[in-house]
Amino acid sequence: MSAADPLAAGADAYRRGDVTTALQIFDEIARTDAGGLRARALVDKATMMDHLGDHHGAIAVYRDALGALADDTDDVKASVLVNLSQSLTDVGDLDGAFEAATRARGLLVGDGVVGDVLVACYASLTAISIHRQHWATALELATEALDVTMVHAPDRLGNALQNIAVANSGIGRWELAEDFWRQAIDAFDESGDAIGAAETQYNLAALYVRAGRTEDAEPLLNACLTTFDRTGKHDRSAAATKTLGVLADARGDAPRAKELYQRSLESFLASGAILDAASVQTLLATHAFAEGNLNEGEAILAEAFSAAASRGIGLLSAQIDFWHATLLEAVVVDSAARDPEHPDTATLARALDLAVTAAVAIDAERHSLADGQQRDQWNRQVAAPSMQLAFRLAYLAQDAHVIAELIETQCAGATLDRSTLAAEPTAPTSLAEPALHSAIVGALGSGLRVSPPPRLSMAWDGRIALARQTEAAQNRYGTTLRDDRVLPVW
Repeated sequence: MSAADPLAAGADAYRRGDVTTALQIFDEIARTDAGGLRARALVDKATMMDHLGDHHGAIAVYRDALGALADDTDDVKASVLVNLSQSLTDVGDLDGAFEAATRARGLLVGDGVVGDVLVACYASLTAISIHRQHWATALELATEALDVTMVHAPDRLGNALQNIAVANSGIGRWELAEDFWRQAIDAFDESGDAIGAAETQYNLAALYVRAGRTEDAEPLLNACLTTFDRTGKHDRSAAATKTLGVLADARGDAPRAKELYQRSLESFLASGAILDAASVQTLLATHAFAEGNLNEGEAILAEAFSAAASRGIGLLSAQIDFWHATLLEAVVVDSAARDPEHPDTATLARALDLAVTAAVAIDAERHSLADGQQRDQWNRQVAAPSMQLAFRLAYLAQDAHVIAELIETQCAGATLDRSTLAAEPTAPTSLAEPALHSAIVGALGSGLRVSPPPRLSMAWDGRIALARQTEAAQNRYGTTLRDDRVLPVW
């Protein structure tokens, strides 16, 4: 250990990929140093804990570090707040994460702002929007972050490109997302960031899985899993393991898939990544339903829904409900095939309620997106399947009122949001940078925003289309889904 800088040995261990040894070194300094190194050692210790998946432990140490840094410069405190925000995001405390990142942004003012910290702050704010599935906001923040990164920290271009890819993937622009992820991998490779490259390989593999390109996905998953295991990134290993389970499912190997899902779930829960655990729970619930263990499956889904809803992630909650309704539909169809004279009307009614409530919320999300292309892709790739399920179940239930109201809702179209028309569109100033592909120009283009969908009056007596389901969705998912306007359709 260097006498001039006792922290250097820990930094060297981290660069070698020996995160555990680095943690031990920083912990020793934090416990024994009575001078000016303690605060820095606490920050480094928390960072290593975060790398090893101990997010709750990292949060506590970051807060200790902030106390020790009370008299330090604003940029140093902002850096720790950004790290704290990222750890809070990992455990699903998105409100706390947003507060920490916002505090950091408030400290990063003036000509002396540290570019690296500003870039990290934008990345954290973008990650929060991605976790909340606020895709329009995420894409705007990722766009701003790209511009800031190219000016202040071009060596971190991979992170900015990856966030733009994630935001585009979230709204269904998969080809564009693939292009940005490939650029991100190149950027990480060029900067020697093995973990960043592995993160991007994982995200690209997940995209390939969604697109049914399993042969393209598997080598990427195995490559990133090797890196995550070697560097002690247990929560990221859990994510790659889950996706390998999806591949096993696609091959019809249910026992192997369940084994991988269970291993992934245990790792996510151990690291405090509750929202990631919820996504695995929906997969385990699917297997429980397929095996006839309906009570077990519903209990698993209830736990996943609670994790999302308690953290204010309404869209994820709606998507869990959509999947729940899909599984119940299979139960109803199977029951009818076995005993046509005695259909399972109770399960059908539950499925229909869940499906329509979820579809209303998922469909309304497209109205928050920035332009027509984004809305069209969201509609085709995300909203349409949820609406199709609602129509199928309404038909099975022979519920003519719901069918009619679903039709009117789908035919209503969209209205321009005039409050945004006076604003000038913004875009990065450095789009001509030769290292970036031309896809950026199309990705960052501004469009005409639309208002939330109106309430549709179905008859002279003022009956509103899907009023009960819309109110249920707004209460269940904690979001506003309809404009105050009422339009007659009769």
